[in-house]
Amino acid sequence: MRYINKPSQKQGPYCLKRQFEQGVPTNPQAAWKRLSCNRCNQEITNSYLRPEQYHLCAYTEINLGELGCHIEHIKPKSRYPEYTFDYQNLVLSCFHSDELQHYAYADRFGGHFKCGDKSRGEIDKYDPDLFISPLQEECENYFSYEVNGLVEPNPNLSAEEKEQAIYTRDALNLNAPYLVRERRKVIEEMLPIIDDLLDNSEALRYFADTDLCVTNGKLNSFHSARLQQFEELGQQVLLQRDCFE
Repeated sequence: MRYINKPSQKQGPYCLKRQFEQGVPTNPQAAWKRLSCNRCNQEITNSYLRPEQYHLCAYTEINLGELGCHIEHIKPKSRYPEYTFDYQNLVLSCFHSDELQHYAYADRFGGHFKCGDKSRGEIDKYDPDLFISPLQEECENYFSYEVNGLVEPNPNLSAEEKEQAIYTRDALNLNAPYLVRERRKVIEEMLPIIDDLLDNSEALRYFADTDLCVTNGKLNSFHSARLQQFEELGQQVLLQRDCFE
């Protein structure tokens, strides 16, 4: 998970701001469905959230084009209707809602896993005291990306922070088989290249630049896992003024 720096409500889509200013909807599900049926949904997705997230899923960091995407309410609108049209509560998460039926529940992840399987009597898994949001500046410090593709809590966390990391990982199913397999593939491809370039600092720096920085408005999938493999060099690259331009 990587930090998403969102603009204020005033800088968000006008169509969303207009809805937000009308007050708390009495039926948030129906109100959001009405909004989703017009062009506002596409504007929010393509003109705001997608470029804001550099085309990565807010939770899993896979490319949004791989499995489709939907607009995700971090605080579920069913329990927090006042945040239904709050731009600060919206991100893009993997899986297009219309394609979800093709995946077994255990193979789902991200926002659609967090919301729970209603057919199984589950409620959403959002706990405001435990859930780590990609809108928290320090969110990336909670997780460690292992060579085998698994997400684990950062070993340097306190016991309370580890509980949050484990809770969030499981609430989003970040260790779903597909994610573990794809994450492992990326890491296993990177590590031999890094090892080969350890004696050539200039070439290693160039590799880190091309792997971690924005290209044509996009970041590579599993950006946080990639960043961790470069260790201190990765952090240095991110501090470059042009890395996200």
